[in-house]
Amino acid sequence: MEPSNRKIRNIKKNMCGIVGIFNYKKVSRKFMASMSKKINHRGPDSNDIYLEKKNNLGLASLRLAIVDASKKGNQPTHSFSGRFVMVYNGEIYNYLELRNTVEKKFKKINKKFYWKNSTDSEVLVNGIEIFGIKKMLRMCEGMFALSLWDKKEKKLIIARDRIGEKPLYYGIQNKTFFFTSDLLTFQRNEILKFELNKVSAEIFVKYGFIPSPLSIYKNVFKLDPSTILEVDESLKVSKYKYYDLKKQLFDKSKNNRNVKETKDTIDDVNKLLQSKIKNMLSKDFKVGCFLSGGIDSALVTSIAQSMSKKKIETYTLKTSSKNFDESDNAKKISKYLGTNHNTYKVKKKDIISYVNNMHNYYSEPFGDSSQIPSFLLARYAKKKIKIVLTGDGGDEISGGYNRYLYFKQYHKIFNRNIFFKTLLKLSIPVLYQLNKVLKINIFNVWNLNSKLRKLKSIINIRNFSEYYDISISQGYYDAKYLKLSNFIDIKKYLKKNKYTFKDLMYLDLKLYFPDDILCKMDRAAMCHSIENRTPFANHKIIERIFKLPSNLLINKFKTKFILKKLLGYYLPEDHISNVKKGFSIPMSFYLKNYLSKWGDRVLDIKNLRKHDLFNNEYLILKWINFKKNKNDVNYHQLWNILVLQNWINKH
Repeated sequence: MEPSNRKIRNIKKNMCGIVGIFNYKKVSRKFMASMSKKINHRGPDSNDIYLEKKNNLGLASLRLAIVDASKKGNQPTHSFSGRFVMVYNGEIYNYLELRNTVEKKFKKINKKFYWKNSTDSEVLVNGIEIFGIKKMLRMCEGMFALSLWDKKEKKLIIARDRIGEKPLYYGIQNKTFFFTSDLLTFQRNEILKFELNKVSAEIFVKYGFIPSPLSIYKNVFKLDPSTILEVDESLKVSKYKYYDLKKQLFDKSKNNRNVKETKDTIDDVNKLLQSKIKNMLSKDFKVGCFLSGGIDSALVTSIAQSMSKKKIETYTLKTSSKNFDESDNAKKISKYLGTNHNTYKVKKKDIISYVNNMHNYYSEPFGDSSQIPSFLLARYAKKKIKIVLTGDGGDEISGGYNRYLYFKQYHKIFNRNIFFKTLLKLSIPVLYQLNKVLKINIFNVWNLNSKLRKLKSIINIRNFSEYYDISISQGYYDAKYLKLSNFIDIKKYLKKNKYTFKDLMYLDLKLYFPDDILCKMDRAAMCHSIENRTPFANHKIIERIFKLPSNLLINKFKTKFILKKLLGYYLPEDHISNVKKGFSIPMSFYLKNYLSKWGDRVLDIKNLRKHDLFNNEYLILKWINFKKNKNDVNYHQLWNILVLQNWINKH
């Protein structure tokens, strides 16, 4: 045991997977072990179980220990009074500050107070006991999914971080409540039977992800970000929020409407980023950054290296396609910053191996093709690091996507001026063919034809909900693939009389960011027992940058203006790329060449007839035409269908 006044030398930091079941009369250590071992990759260093058979309760925690792997840090974690038992997956970055706050409060009650260990989980469970869960979670900065058993009230509580970095699924079946970090835990078991949710499947084909609270299974849900759920002995469920993203971002009293572009403003944002990124570094272990060569990852890497006394490891991907490859620019940035740079070259066998196993990496079908480079980089980085920082979220908080730019600068012009709209309609097919057939890209725009297809689909849109729906759909949506189509109801998240591009940003932070971007990186990293940390998902950074005046986000025709200004503090101008690629891969090429036979097997008519989702003949014809380069087939949607059908075949 550690006295409270002892200097903390070995800080224990955990990443875990959590599993639990409540009101299951046959709960046993053997049952819980069989469930938790299915996601051992999320926490290979320990697998601990807590049982209360009289309350039909089982909790399990899998731990990924960083720095200190001693048993003192293993979970479940008990509060000082013994009232609360907690299993927890995540990281509280400001837990040392909170530790002092909790300690001072407890010492007023009990002068003999001392800490049992130095983990953030012990700080969290005792902070909940003394301040209450709602107040304590508001005090936390970090990523987490947790479950808390209240022995006094005989109720189980689960909660998730503000933005949705850590996954948490739950449901009730056969009068039994269950939760898990990964749906793999409860697949193929005797007590829970999962049935495909066709609505979720149809939504997935359109967007490439399944938005919370839906999951791929009926009556199984994702807990929404910033939500606390309580379930009592009678299985009565209540939910409430401890953080309101919309209120924080759009509260007029908190908006910086009069702020102009000054060095002080940019300096303030820079200091905030430095502070939060510094908290994400480790003094005792090598830290890495995924460096694509773009603005966001370059900025995170630059600040991380400037705040670190050691050289950090940087990782990038090299592909055979020059159109997608950013490795040279990433190497150039790394050399200037002085990082230890690592480049992984994608091989054909990597792609084939990945698609044959991807159903094991994600709890649900997941369509973002950048999952492949993310997975490969994490596997490569595993040899040296256990912590990786990424630039994900930079677009969502600083106006980085083209859909924001178009809505702010062009949408009103084209919808009000028939001449401009007609001219654009006539120009798009010409530009498309010039680029496709003659390889002429007169505007020097990366991935031009994909952008032209998107532009063509939104040019006639007048309704904001339709605009957002089309802008986050993966390319032109062909409803003929499915017998029934379903869509995300945008009005459920935001309903106003007048919209701005910041409303698009907000919707992305509610939908696309947690259920696509953050989901991708959590699964890719945890598959290889690496802790992924996302500075731009910190709520204080989100609030500060989002609420800056519009011209600091989109300035005339320049997106994420503020981040480019900040990057200028660290890199010379010729190192800063204005072309947005991210970790992209030539997925269309891979499907036609490397994955053609795999696709044929996935879309075997025997497999398709096992459910009633697709218009099978139409789908197979489109797949054949796509492989033969006939017509203009949206490969994004075909890829989503392949991912979904592959997942159905396997599960």
